Amino acid sequence: METDKNITMSKSNPKSVTYQKVYDLILEHFNGDKDKTLRWYMSANPSLGGISPYEMIKKGGGAKLMKWIKSALAGNFP
Repeated sequence: METDKNITMSKSNPKSVTYQKVYDLILEHFNGDKDKTLRWYMSANPSLGGISPYEMIKKGGGAKLMKWIKSALAGNFP
């Protein structure tokens, strides 16, 4: 997974765990399609206030994003 160069992907960085959890959840939803997952992950989303899921996590909204994703995947569109 490509990430911001300033974000270290390690278990010691709480954001990195969220980045990976979100990526893995969406990757599963898209049946392992990494290109589609990365496109979704990095694209602005009107339902998220016009920012990408990646940017939302970067700004500290990882928990809110996970709740939104789980709700949407359950068929409840927030």
